[in-house]
Amino acid sequence: MCDQVLELISLDPRYELGSGVVDGYLPPNGGGRGRWPDVRFNLDGLGKFAVEVQLAPSLATEVVARSKYYLSQGIHLIWLVPWYTFDRVTRAFTADIAQEAGGNLFVLDDSAVAASLERQTLCLWAAWQADTGMERRLISLDDLEYRSDRHPLFKDVATPAVFREASLRRESLIGELVRTKGDWSSAIVHPVTGERDSDFDRLLRVMFSMWAEADGRWTNFLNRQENLTGILNAYLNSQDGQCRAQIINDMLTRTRAVDQVRATVWDKMKDALRYPQISAEDSTISEAMSYFPEVYRGDLRGDPIRTDILPDWAK
Repeated sequence: MCDQVLELISLDPRYELGSGVVDGYLPPNGGGRGRWPDVRFNLDGLGKFAVEVQLAPSLATEVVARSKYYLSQGIHLIWLVPWYTFDRVTRAFTADIAQEAGGNLFVLDDSAVAASLERQTLCLWAAWQADTGMERRLISLDDLEYRSDRHPLFKDVATPAVFREASLRRESLIGELVRTKGDWSSAIVHPVTGERDSDFDRLLRVMFSMWAEADGRWTNFLNRQENLTGILNAYLNSQDGQCRAQIINDMLTRTRAVDQVRATVWDKMKDALRYPQISAEDSTISEAMSYFPEVYRGDLRGDPIRTDILPDWAK
């Protein structure tokens, strides 16, 4: 199959002669350990490509590692998986692979080979999970979307799924935030210890209040302040708020809430950011951020931001 991929792509008039290699070592830019892509080639106007033919299960960690490596090298990664029968392409390892390509899977079969020969370029089946089941489309590399911050994809179904899940999680927590407002004995529990945690509780309430303001349905989940400016001024002036200023700054500047606060907030923010900040790897910070992937997942927001897929409040 590797030889066949190279044979088909070499039919494309944009194929750069001598760039095609099967199972050849690819040294990294800047030193370190390189990779042995199954197939690599260059197309004039589209860039450098690596094709990995995955016919057997692979660990998710290896899938992610390869993905990150090729992104760092500015190389477009295409995974080819076996067709089996169409309802079986969702096997565990293909789910990991699809996640790295926006929920897409790519398959080369006899019909795709025939199309490739007819069109004189590499054609593949793109497959993805839709609400009504798996769907597929016969495509060429020209039909894919190319971005510097992610691998080529035909239809991004992974990002909307992440956003939908986050929206459901937020809505499920709102009732609890309203019910326990002002009752510190019922603070939201720490994501690791499972115990009541007032600092984590306050952070969530501030973030949810910012989100509500950005979404045009202002609600104060924390205290009796009349507006978001009052909440943030008080929070950024507190000891627990000062060491969490960065996460608050990111939430504010990446949502429509940025236009709803007064200048005093930015003064408080500037002062608070001088304090040592809790790392995003901290369990409470990462848990709080997980409620808002539209804000904190740079790979999903895109660079520049993907206005086509972000909700209005996060633009």
